[in-house]
Amino acid sequence: MNETNFEWDEKQISWQNALLLGKQGVVVPQELIDYEDNKTDFSDIQPITPDDIKNGAVKRIMRAEIPIKPEIGDWIKHEHIDFNRLMTDLLDNFYKTVKTINKNVAM
Repeated sequence: MNETNFEWDEKQISWQNALLLGKQGVVVPQELIDYEDNKTDFSDIQPITPDDIKNGAVKRIMRAEIPIKPEIGDWIKHEHIDFNRLMTDLLDNFYKTVKTINKNVAM
């Protein structure tokens, strides 16, 4: 597919048209997409409470930039590894290991 350059004016584009353009390889700048949020009824969404966080109904998400070697990036891609899942599992296992070691040292 040939790359085509577009000059965008400041007019908003409906999310439906942006989707159709995207299927044709045209990337619409994010700030020009009108998601029609004002037409969405959010009244049935309950506010998050401290209990939701405490019982795990709401999970804390952290974002990080992790520099990795090209060969590791290639391996992750080649093996179809879900990087977010990998990092979550590694941190969880590391945390549990440290807690176990600290508990055993205290005995």
